[in-house]
Amino acid sequence: MRILLISNLFPPEIIGGYELVAWELAERLTHKGHQVEVATSPLVNYHAELPATSVRVHRNLNYTGLSIDHGGREERLFRSEIIQFNNISNLRIIIEEFNPDQILLCNINGLGSLGVIVFLCSIGFQPSIYLGDNFIQELSGREHLRDTFYRLFSVRRALQTVRPIVVSRLVLEEAENALAARFSDPLFVPGWVPKSAAPDQIELREGPLKLVYSSRIAPHKGIWILLGAVKHLLACGDDNFVIDVYGAGQTAELIQRVHAAGLSDYIRYLGAKSRSEMIALFAQYDALLFPTWEREPLGLVPFEAAAAGCVPIITAQIGAAEWLTSNESIKIERSVEALAGAVQCLLTMPAGERLAWRRAISQNIIRRYNADLWVNKIEQLLQTLPCRAQTISPLQAQDAMLAMLRIWRN
Repeated sequence: MRILLISNLFPPEIIGGYELVAWELAERLTHKGHQVEVATSPLVNYHAELPATSVRVHRNLNYTGLSIDHGGREERLFRSEIIQFNNISNLRIIIEEFNPDQILLCNINGLGSLGVIVFLCSIGFQPSIYLGDNFIQELSGREHLRDTFYRLFSVRRALQTVRPIVVSRLVLEEAENALAARFSDPLFVPGWVPKSAAPDQIELREGPLKLVYSSRIAPHKGIWILLGAVKHLLACGDDNFVIDVYGAGQTAELIQRVHAAGLSDYIRYLGAKSRSEMIALFAQYDALLFPTWEREPLGLVPFEAAAAGCVPIITAQIGAAEWLTSNESIKIERSVEALAGAVQCLLTMPAGERLAWRRAISQNIIRRYNADLWVNKIEQLLQTLPCRAQTISPLQAQDAMLAMLRIWRN
């Protein structure tokens, strides 16, 4: 198959898990013998963690998330979620040159999301879309703008042809509510991990309980809940633990708060690490602390930690909690007391029992969530979708959309 993957960002431009998934899909599908090309935005921030991709990357799409020159918030919203005509034009050229069999959309937020979908469907594609988050969340509260665009451009009919690949029911419900539409026959896929994420051996270790936090240093990720939980544990007389914190963000405030509260013996900030470095480090820890906000679409880190035998302690409402069982994680309400209680459970568990649990978790995760298994399912989906139906030409569709857009906006 010739597959065109469309993503607002693509490595070595990385913000989070969405870009890593796009890169991994492109690489793995290429290694399976498919011809993959990527349409994305120009490179702004270079991250050297990933090797150079083996696929052809077109960096000529405009992503509003990396630009400030859009005439104010309303214009930025329009270009982000409704339509950017320059992106339609550039996609038209790429499609004419590459002539793909299938189109796989990753994160298209900021590219004129709805316009991209309408254009692709109007020229005979039935695209699939990887929903790692709600790509249209900025339209919340702008139903009049959305509904007007729907009527003029037959968006509902286009959405009925899109095949979603979804990381959680949380994401699916949020996206469908924002779109005021229902997707048909979604394929649910979890966070996946490379088989190499499993350590050679998980050994019994002497000393305090070792815990790890690996996420952005920000309130919505739960960093201040973590500090509160440490204070709660110490007040209860539980002090046989140490927490290593990794990540970027509000690091200066974190260090200041830890020092001011006298918690330096229990919380150590060790900087930001790459994904591959963290995967290698997780096996050194007994548990991952992940008290993130309830609308976390998925969370790749809990899967990566669990694969290494690091017990994930996660907010019960997040996407990852839909996949990880109670035998593979500890699910908590998002509070200081609940996080402290989960740590206390591990502190009171006999060391041998905790070691056996960690080893079982690692084996289960590698068996159930290895990347090969789930990329195969996505490949099978793409192979079952009908190839492009020859309707009007891309140039005719582009011109028709431009004419309608000019009438609407004038």
